Amino acid sequence: MNSRATPQRGMAVLGALIIIVIVVALAASIGMRAMHSIAATARSFEARNAEGLFEALERDSRRVLGEDARKERYDAFNEPWANTVLKVTTVEGHGEARLLDAQGLINLRDISFDAEVVAQGGEQPQADDSPVASEAEQAASSEEAALGGGLGGGLDSAPNAASGAAARDRLPMAGAGAPQGGDSMGMVALAAVPGVASSNAAGAMGGQQGEGLQLSPQQIAIARFALLLRNLEIDEMVLPAILDWMDGDTDERFPNGAEDDYYSRMKPPYRTANHGLTDVSELKLVRGVDDKVFAKLRPFVTVLPDVTAINVNTAPVEVLMSLGPAMDRATADMIVEARKVRAFRSVAEFRALPMLLGRPLVSQGLTVGTDFFTLEMDVTSGQSMLAARALLARRDGDNVMLVSRDKGFFDD
Repeated sequence: MNSRATPQRGMAVLGALIIIVIVVALAASIGMRAMHSIAATARSFEARNAEGLFEALERDSRRVLGEDARKERYDAFNEPWANTVLKVTTVEGHGEARLLDAQGLINLRDISFDAEVVAQGGEQPQADDSPVASEAEQAASSEEAALGGGLGGGLDSAPNAASGAAARDRLPMAGAGAPQGGDSMGMVALAAVPGVASSNAAGAMGGQQGEGLQLSPQQIAIARFALLLRNLEIDEMVLPAILDWMDGDTDERFPNGAEDDYYSRMKPPYRTANHGLTDVSELKLVRGVDDKVFAKLRPFVTVLPDVTAINVNTAPVEVLMSLGPAMDRATADMIVEARKVRAFRSVAEFRALPMLLGRPLVSQGLTVGTDFFTLEMDVTSGQSMLAARALLARRDGDNVMLVSRDKGFFDD
């Protein structure tokens, strides 16, 4: 036997083993790439199918809201849109969705200093072409007269860019001829809310043409937001910083305001927005709004594209308590129970509730109908579970359009 051949054979075997290892590695790599490619293709297919499910749910929700607009002039929890779980099922997946009233909350858009919001204060209420007032409306009007003020233009006396003329046709105003500004006693009560007089909001804090104290829609919204802070036991000192975040100047409100000088010292530093909020989560950037404060506020505030009124048929207790300083939890609880028996057909009917007689409230900025709705969707597509939240706007009567859609899972 040739001893020299043994090392050569060993080298040949080693070389063969190396080749085998390389081939196996290449095969594994190719296999992994193929698996990743297959998985990516599956995810892409599931995403496309989920998109189709979202669109189908949005179509169904628009249909439901359109049908509702043709049946009723008000929006409340006793209607089909609020009690229907929308469902869509295909071969590839399944989706469910619920509609929520976005105008039962305090819209932080209303307190911004943007030019189009400030301009609302100079608009005049539309003429009332509604039918003869109901007994409840007449009672509310009589109560207003006894208190020394008008009803404030009723449903849409607060100029409402979201509602528009078509929505006013759907929900005509109560209180014909009543001046904008409403119940003078209610105006005095809101003007006395801490933070309103010093808010630098556009509007008159004095009498106008002998009508008594008048507040602009922005001032009324700021007063109600300040009352919400109080009701949620949030330090009122957060209000100046929130207003500083939205206004267009660099002057800090006193006390506890905050402008670029304060935020530039943050890590990382950033600047004041100097315009209205674009999303509720933006509040987290404002001085004094920590996670605890934000968690308290989040269920009761929203940011909508337009100025809106609060729907008293759907507002939660905490928002009802914020309509005026004279509102307490017991009264708000009674309002909730009353609307379960019969939804309010007008703001005048709401104001005629026995528990509200003699209370200084302002009808401006209140409504019984809604133009903005939130659609919360959950879909299962293949092995994927996805969530999305859409904002829908109902305009021109029964015309419902998609405003926006955000995908993801939401913890509020």
